[in-house]
Amino acid sequence: MNITSKTSPLSTFSDYSVTYEGTRYRCAEGAYQANKGGKHSDGFELLTGFEAKRLGSGAPVDKAKNIDLMVDILHIRFETHIKLTLEMARVLSLGEPLVHDTRARDLFWETVGGRGKDMFIRCLREAFNKALGFTIKYEDA
Repeated sequence: MNITSKTSPLSTFSDYSVTYEGTRYRCAEGAYQANKGGKHSDGFELLTGFEAKRLGSGAPVDKAKNIDLMVDILHIRFETHIKLTLEMARVLSLGEPLVHDTRARDLFWETVGGRGKDMFIRCLREAFNKALGFTIKYEDA
């Protein structure tokens, strides 16, 4: 099952608010883009996922912390919005492999044509497990 920005409530672009370090964002993408450089950047709080991605494009990324940041933000969303936790459980119960292919050709966050690290799905699974009280961590392969 493809978790994309246009079709899935599990996407960081979906309008499920998240409060990260005291700041409320319209969506998880806004929270991620505002904090991916290692410190908070203003202006992402009310943006849609697409607007946040566009504004944050090209900004520096703290590569030592960006995976943990994404897991934390997704975990907060699962804990805040039970509907998302139930949707993730439903999707996993289907037994289909999860992929994240938005056609952006980002081989770090996505799987494109069978290639890529698909880190978004790893983060999504880790955040879901954390919300359920498990401590399974998906290491970078």
